[in-house]
Amino acid sequence: MAHNHPNSLERGTMPDLGHDDSGMGEKKSGEDEGTDRTLRDESGVTSAHVELVDFDKPFNLADPLHWSQRKKLAIVVNISLLSAMGQMASSMLAPAVEQIITEFRTTSLLLATLVVSVFMIGMAIGLLLTSGISEVYGRCVVIHVTNVLFVVFGVATAVSQSLGQLIGFRLLQGVAAAAPPAIGGGVIGDMFEPCERGRATAIYGFGMLMGPMVGPIAGGYIAQSLGWRWGAVLLIGTFGVARESYRPLVLEREVRRLRKKTGNSDLVAAIPHQSSGFKALRVSIVRPMKLLLLSPTVALPALGLAIVFGMMFLMLSTMSTVYQEVYGWSTGASGLPYLGLGGGLFTGLIVYSVTADRAYIQLSRTTTLPPEIRLSPITIGSPFCAAGLVIYGWAFEKQLHWVIPIIGCIVFSWGMVAFMMPVTTYLIDVFHAKAAGPVGAAAVLRCLAGGLLPLCAGKLYTTVGYGWGNTLLAFIALVFTPFPYLFYKNGERLRERFPITD
Repeated sequence: MAHNHPNSLERGTMPDLGHDDSGMGEKKSGEDEGTDRTLRDESGVTSAHVELVDFDKPFNLADPLHWSQRKKLAIVVNISLLSAMGQMASSMLAPAVEQIITEFRTTSLLLATLVVSVFMIGMAIGLLLTSGISEVYGRCVVIHVTNVLFVVFGVATAVSQSLGQLIGFRLLQGVAAAAPPAIGGGVIGDMFEPCERGRATAIYGFGMLMGPMVGPIAGGYIAQSLGWRWGAVLLIGTFGVARESYRPLVLEREVRRLRKKTGNSDLVAAIPHQSSGFKALRVSIVRPMKLLLLSPTVALPALGLAIVFGMMFLMLSTMSTVYQEVYGWSTGASGLPYLGLGGGLFTGLIVYSVTADRAYIQLSRTTTLPPEIRLSPITIGSPFCAAGLVIYGWAFEKQLHWVIPIIGCIVFSWGMVAFMMPVTTYLIDVFHAKAAGPVGAAAVLRCLAGGLLPLCAGKLYTTVGYGWGNTLLAFIALVFTPFPYLFYKNGERLRERFPITD
């Protein structure tokens, strides 16, 4: 059959539709008939003559997997920028904690720290909601609605008249900021083949990792020049344009259009999509929690990433204060050391984006690669995180030159990239189009750790000091060094033993 459509497929076949929605394994024989019944029921088609419609046949529809590279990269860049804005908001008030304490006349260091950390707790709540909702109503509607809410709660934060109001609105803004990081993994799974996902994941991760670095730098100078309230106001104008990429929903909409255009009511989408309604919504929202509680494939990588991410936010929450107290820097200047973390993350992401797909393609020429191969860089990332923590902590403890802690931050950030990007790419490879759920589930733990671990910083460093406190964290980071080998040996068995069904 000739294909003249500009988005026609280059291959004549589609991926096997026999695998389950989670991507965890193949369907057992004998389920095809039940699948056909499900397709007919969900599509509302009662005719006995059902004609399955896929992206490549018989109408040659536009498949997100085969959109132009320019379009796909533009969508990923948009998601990354939106993620960056949310992450900037999470840390922008960190250098202004002293101003907030003074304005609201509080002496509680815990409450002051909570002003920064509560945003991440809100993101954890939002991640549970938005990742599932996007698999029922689509990626676009979630992005647009949460953008509006992000603006509303940003304004409310800026005009807060009490510390309680400030903490409450920061929590709600965190919920609204969760959508881009929640659905980013799913969007990559929608549009990219496995050999293309390394670069796409690096671009997506750029916003999530660089946002928390830029936030304190900008927030420090804004707080010093204009006051802390302007930090919330200056982020409210950020919007992005999204294109629906969730393949089951895209195909379902195309089939509806074709039924109306052709008058053929027997057309049924070959990829089933959960219908809207309370039951489908409940299943989609509960699914990330099931993945965290019942699937070691998701829970173990997510736990490791959460711990390392929490360590990074512990750095973020203490760095400005330490540079002000130990080195006597101003509020504005105390945000500059975050450039060390930012520079390390930036260079690390560039290296990962260049090498990840190239290595995957090279290795896949001789053998079929399991998803667990994506986790290999963690073997390098864990020691880098540990080394960075030790340098950072003992430099403060011994009051060494101010550049030494920044070097520690750079080393840590290289390890952070070598941990976070492989875990995200691994989950996308395992779950494919359903990746929004597991990536969102991993982000839930990540945000909880980022919100809660900094609350322990005061007690930890007061008790044992910066040197031994960070050395303890370094030993924890080293525990994950053999993690990729263990998963490479046992990952397939874990996926088969703990399948997740809706």
